[in-house]
Amino acid sequence: MPISASLRAFAANPAHRNRLAFTGDRDLSYSGLVDRVDRAAAILRRSGIAPGDVVATVLYNDAALYVLFLACREVGAALLPLSPRQTASERRRVLERTAASQCWAGDGVELGELPAGCAARHVDEIEREPPAAPSRRAGGEDEACWIAATGGSTGEPRLWVIPERNLEDNLRINVAAWGLDRHGVHVSVAPLAHGIGFCNALAQLLTGGTVHLTARLSPAAAVAGLRAHERTWTALVPTLLLDIAEAAGEDIPGFELAVCAGATLTARVRERVAQALPGLAILEYYGSTEMGWVTSQFDDGWREAPGSVGRATPGTRLEIRRTDGSPAPLGEIGEVFKRGRPYAAAPFETRDEPWIGPDDWVSSGDRGRLDAEGRLHLAGRTDDLIIVGGLNVDPSEIEAHLVRCPGVADAVVVGVPDERLGERVHAVVASERDPEELRADLADLVRRELSGYKAPTGFTIVRELPRNPAGKISRAQVRERLVEDDR
Repeated sequence: MPISASLRAFAANPAHRNRLAFTGDRDLSYSGLVDRVDRAAAILRRSGIAPGDVVATVLYNDAALYVLFLACREVGAALLPLSPRQTASERRRVLERTAASQCWAGDGVELGELPAGCAARHVDEIEREPPAAPSRRAGGEDEACWIAATGGSTGEPRLWVIPERNLEDNLRINVAAWGLDRHGVHVSVAPLAHGIGFCNALAQLLTGGTVHLTARLSPAAAVAGLRAHERTWTALVPTLLLDIAEAAGEDIPGFELAVCAGATLTARVRERVAQALPGLAILEYYGSTEMGWVTSQFDDGWREAPGSVGRATPGTRLEIRRTDGSPAPLGEIGEVFKRGRPYAAAPFETRDEPWIGPDDWVSSGDRGRLDAEGRLHLAGRTDDLIIVGGLNVDPSEIEAHLVRCPGVADAVVVGVPDERLGERVHAVVASERDPEELRADLADLVRRELSGYKAPTGFTIVRELPRNPAGKISRAQVRERLVEDDR
């Protein structure tokens, strides 16, 4: 059943139509949501949006994003959510790449100059539009419904085409496997312009539950939203979960589940969250924009195998491969491949060309190993490897040691050019400690724990590491700043 048909069924049910689909900054019932979708679809049709077109949004967390997503499905278009944190130049490049026909802004957003052929619109138009009768849906379930931009750490975002059927199938599997329909309210604290925020709030709507939205995200706003309801859950990157735990000051009754993804959920973060929020269950999943959901586990899985990211999700198989493409033996680190549960159809620029079939193996470039129980242990990315005098260095191994040093909040290890060795290892560490004392402690730590060629030759101490709009540490920005500092 198409996503919009599911939500229309809730709106048509007399017992459900007045239930809140959205709350927080403003309330919107399921019947009100469907009404706004029909109004927005009328605007899109009148302005010439046709099947295959791309419609962009630049919104803070706002129900209008889902109104436009569903309206796009009515007319056969795909939604391209963009972050308001992007610069006008970054936004323009993505709009040019996708030839977006329209770009919708919300309050507090300045779109800047848009590419030729891309019309600027504002979500207030939807409220001013007269009520409209639903018309025949033009969007097929196998067509693109969402153009997802990677929230990765390697520079310019890649754009992936997500068909509606793949999106809905994956979300419904998650709802069933993780018991998401047991929680009445999803408090959306991750940006809706990115996969973690967009998909998990949509999963809540597919259960007929309520999504609490706060336009301007902050730990304090997240805590307020979680305290405002009973039986809540949220989805977010680990650093934001730690921020919420520290901002709460005490346990949050009714906060039942945190779904974490997008970055490593370290033992230190788990311990600090457990101390602050003892009643909270944590589910961790590993995936990517191109692969979808790959592995997942609740707390007990992590306690049984510290450092793992869980077993393959339902309908998914995993394989670790060597650089020559052959399967790696159990326990050996190689590139992670996944098969089953198709998600992304193709990169946007080559969307009309075959990419993978439903039974093909796909990888996003992550490295890892499988243990005897089938759990995946990640080990960085293939493109993060540092080659020091011909020897491979895995940054994640070094980072795992650095974050154990007292006072270290986060660490990133990158390779920097070296005339003799090709590359040398450099660490950038986020900490409030005295830099000289911390450098001495870090140097002692790596001497004890690491082979000489793996040891960082320098440490840069910063208050915080650069992050992209999805909240992930941006290795690209770290490298760029180091190169600039060496000039």
